Amino acid sequence: PDADPALTPGTALRRRLDKPATYQTLLEWPASRWAELCKRWLLNPESNPRVTVIGKPSKACGEKIQEEDATRIKAQKEKLGKKGCEEAGQAVSKAEEENDVDTPDEVAQSFELPDVSKITLIDVSSVAVDGLAGTFKEVFGKDAGSIKSSLESGCPAADLPRASMQFDHVAGAQFVDCQLMLPLDGVSQEQLAVLPLWIDVAFSLPLSASDAGPAMGYEATVNAIDNISVDKGCSVGYEGGGFNAGSAPNMLFFKLRVERASYAQAPLWLPPAVGGG
Repeated sequence: PDADPALTPGTALRRRLDKPATYQTLLEWPASRWAELCKRWLLNPESNPRVTVIGKPSKACGEKIQEEDATRIKAQKEKLGKKGCEEAGQAVSKAEEENDVDTPDEVAQSFELPDVSKITLIDVSSVAVDGLAGTFKEVFGKDAGSIKSSLESGCPAADLPRASMQFDHVAGAQFVDCQLMLPLDGVSQEQLAVLPLWIDVAFSLPLSASDAGPAMGYEATVNAIDNISVDKGCSVGYEGGGFNAGSAPNMLFFKLRVERASYAQAPLWLPPAVGGG
């Protein structure tokens, strides 16, 4: 069942991580409930449309292939004769020996190295935004000027969040990464102890009512984020793992990757995901 929106973050986290209690509940399910679950989510053509292809090994087909292969080899031997088979074997051995010879250095060096200046790289245009100072700065890229103008006209300096931001643009990109980094300096030792657990469930905790929307249980939160995201992640440090911190290990890193059409929705989910848990 969905989580109770009235649950506090602490009790919601405790319930989410209490795996033995969850397994005990599942052990008590009757066979009829499991059957209904399979019917609804796996077999029902309305909720789970599908095409099932069943392949069965054919004994007759396998025997036919073996017989045809044996007939082909026999006919080849009769056509070549004893001497022809020996010559063919020698030709194959010679070809294998030549194929194993390393390429001479003079051959490899005869190819000219390409001009590095003519190699086309991914053209990234970046604009840095200082929310505290209310400034927009072109960093690099041919489109940096137009991006800066769009940002200035779309978001007045007075309405900027009090944070440092960077906008990186690649023309023709089909996906958008929205990333958020928060300093861990103000986190207590007690909070650091449970931080790995919180990271594990960061995108599946219930959300309290806020300006971003109404209260949501954890199932509704998971479904909503999965519906718009291609990939998501949370770690200590940039692109950190479960057992190691990434770059900038003094920061908590969040990422949402969405299709280009969903770009406007992605930034709205990062603050609720952080504050809702």
